[in-house]
Amino acid sequence: MIKYRTKSWSLKIEEVEIKRQTLNSVWLMDNARRVKMTQYENYFDTKAEAKAYLVDKAQARVASRKQQLHKANSELGNAKAIKV
Repeated sequence: MIKYRTKSWSLKIEEVEIKRQTLNSVWLMDNARRVKMTQYENYFDTKAEAKAYLVDKAQARVASRKQQLHKANSELGNAKAIKV
């Protein structure tokens, strides 16, 4: 059986062969059990699902960075507006 794995530190999608699965876990060919969804790695049934996950994660990071940039620009404006 084939699953598609993503890791939190990479944009790669790896094809992984597994022996079996349950609702929440997969067993790799070396009998190592892995939880399907963690903060470090995730296992998907299709490559399209894995890609959608990576795209969503990247979009969330962009939104977060935009919010941080907006806040930093506001702070900069406030600092420049201080009368000396």
